Amino acid sequence: MVQKIRFANLCIIVGVIIAAAMGCAQNTPEAVFNRGVKHYQEGDMIAASIYLDDFITKFPDDERALDAYGLLANSYLQMRDFGSARGVYQDIAANYAEADIIYNCSMQIGTTYASEGNLPLAVAAFQSVIDATDNVSWRVNANWRTAEAYGSAKETDAAKQYFDEIIKIADTEVEDATQAYGLKISAYERAGLIYQASKQFEKARDAYRKSLDVAKSATGIPGVTEARQSAVLKWAHTYAFANDFITAATLYDHLQNNQYIQESVKPQVVVWKIESLRSMLGNEQEYSPEEVAVFVHEHQRLINDYDNTDYGTSARVEIARLIKDSTPEVANQYLDEAIERFEKIIAEPPSVERPVLAMFQIVDAYIKMERWDDAKKTLDRIKLTYSDVPQAMQEVQRLVQFIESKKAQATQPAKVE
Repeated sequence: MVQKIRFANLCIIVGVIIAAAMGCAQNTPEAVFNRGVKHYQEGDMIAASIYLDDFITKFPDDERALDAYGLLANSYLQMRDFGSARGVYQDIAANYAEADIIYNCSMQIGTTYASEGNLPLAVAAFQSVIDATDNVSWRVNANWRTAEAYGSAKETDAAKQYFDEIIKIADTEVEDATQAYGLKISAYERAGLIYQASKQFEKARDAYRKSLDVAKSATGIPGVTEARQSAVLKWAHTYAFANDFITAATLYDHLQNNQYIQESVKPQVVVWKIESLRSMLGNEQEYSPEEVAVFVHEHQRLINDYDNTDYGTSARVEIARLIKDSTPEVANQYLDEAIERFEKIIAEPPSVERPVLAMFQIVDAYIKMERWDDAKKTLDRIKLTYSDVPQAMQEVQRLVQFIESKKAQATQPAKVE
């Protein structure tokens, strides 16, 4: 009996020792850090912040402390707890003497203030970096974030001043021609977008013109062809954004012969012209025969000039829709041609994704022609072929409901006014 008691006591003692050892193992720097990282990777930011903060408190001298600080700050940012994130960056700046770390903390602190809409403190944080260093990269970054902060606050001219400073740095301090070009193009285009968002369209156009000037003067730099095109298109788009649809449509027409517009983009320019005309003329149900003829002409232009593209096929559907009431036989010819082209894509797909898209395009064509039963038959075909594709099934369900609602509306007696 005495031996049994001694053995039981020994087991208890060993169990306590093992449990204590296990507890110690779970509280090692590596274990605590890894728990924080695990929760962070799993998206549990509350748990991540608890373990990472615990790690920093218990093991401030560990070589992973800076990584823990960064993850902790990001955890708070993910939870939109900007005050706590700011506190972490302030702790990092206080505990690490490296200039780059301190500058990054100031930038992040400024970003948290900007996220809260506190423009003066955001600008002050960014300005502290601009004032503290001659490093081009940090000054460009700080000027850019300051410009964005002012832009978000609709203080567009103040934003432009900081973009201008970036352009000045690019011209006078950046030796690499490609890097300088990229900074100037980006600054002008971003300034244009900020002015455009504030409906200051003439200032936006001026920024895009300057962007084009930079791109025109550049040679031997990758992407310059696309930059020239982008500047021209953004400039033209400002007229549509300003609801000046006549000017927009006219410009899109002229861009067909513009030297900076690439052939692959020209059919889309025709589409933008059509959209501008549609916005200008308003309710399609009230189009005159002459106005319908204008749209038919533009879509026929897509067929004539870009027949072997999706634009040419879609244009056939649009013409069929426009003339289905006035000349139904001709409309059905256009529709049949479009369906035949879509079926060819399904039979000889250029990519794995293309057949299901072509099927939905057939459904869309039938819907535009108000051929509801044909549309539903095609949806049944999609259900049989792509039952294992959730997104396709969701779209099928949505379209079935849409068709049923349209058919129900068609059977309701017209209201007498």
